[in-house]
Amino acid sequence: MRSQAETLAAVRETINLVDETFEATAVQYRKLLACPLSAADIRRYVKLVLELPEDETALSGRARNTLADVVELCRRGVGNDGKTAWSACNGVTHYITHQYGHSADSRLPAN
Repeated sequence: MRSQAETLAAVRETINLVDETFEATAVQYRKLLACPLSAADIRRYVKLVLELPEDETALSGRARNTLADVVELCRRGVGNDGKTAWSACNGVTHYITHQYGHSADSRLPAN
């Protein structure tokens, strides 16, 4: 049986690991926020992540609408200004987690 001191030490270690992970994540988010992107860069990013063709004339109507919707989330979604890598990442994440699907299985397209 573990002693109370061992249990508290294990809890402290877990909390320290969570804190380190949170701080490392925050550092990465700040880097995204400090990385400027043009409107064209954001559009390219969205097409890359959603695996859409670079040539927009090859897009179906539905794909064009999706591209427009996600780019708009990058520009005007909650916390976004359409000018940074953070906005691009946040806009795509919002689309995937809140609009694309309603379950973990339908959120990302199967390759």
